[in-house]
Amino acid sequence: SFVAVGTNAILDYLMIFGIGPFPELGVQGAALATVIARYIEALIVVIWAHIHRGKNRYLEGAYTGFGIPLAELKAILIKGFPLMMNEVLWAAGMTTVTQCYSVRGLNVVAGLNIASTITNLFNIVYLQLGSCISIVVGQYLGAGKLEDAKDADNKMIVFSVFCCVIMAALMFVVGGFFPGIYNTTEEIRELATSFIAVSAIIMPFCAFSHASYFTLRSGGKTVVTFLFDSVFTWVIVVPAAYLLAH
Repeated sequence: SFVAVGTNAILDYLMIFGIGPFPELGVQGAALATVIARYIEALIVVIWAHIHRGKNRYLEGAYTGFGIPLAELKAILIKGFPLMMNEVLWAAGMTTVTQCYSVRGLNVVAGLNIASTITNLFNIVYLQLGSCISIVVGQYLGAGKLEDAKDADNKMIVFSVFCCVIMAALMFVVGGFFPGIYNTTEEIRELATSFIAVSAIIMPFCAFSHASYFTLRSGGKTVVTFLFDSVFTWVIVVPAAYLLAH
């Protein structure tokens, strides 16, 4: 994730503004940079997993058969479909929110793009800690150790929020520096700095929300996470963004 976000940030700068041998592509450059960064991330994960097969035992026999028993397929669909729909609807919701922001002008979109690139670097902390919660708590639940799962979950949620308080303070302090390295107007830099400051203020709350979300997912409560994530986005976040933007 660090490699993907770092690559995305560097390629954004090079391809949006046409630095060095790269052509000036603007918005197309931002999109292309994101795609390239994700492919690099996927390649790193795939190559590492295959090199370290001893740590990734699930790869044993991974390419020898693709048949799935009907009962197992049914269980996967029942649990997986709400998650799939949640991701689709959440992504659509975030796209709609960005569209609402765009009615305020191109400067807002540019400022938001710069801020998002920077905040994603700091958000990695609570995003990855959320994934860790899902893995650790899921292991305890699978072993039938309910009390250990509760204890680990509480400690990891507190740790996640604590880490993000520190990261938020750091981002708030140094946030104004990053927009200054972009070759753009002063208004866009000021907007990006404001967006970064707001993101820093809400980061601890996002950390708690994210940790709670993955706690529910680790227990298989996919329908609850669907309501918690995408339904909330469409019922609260999207209407609020629309009303405030218009």
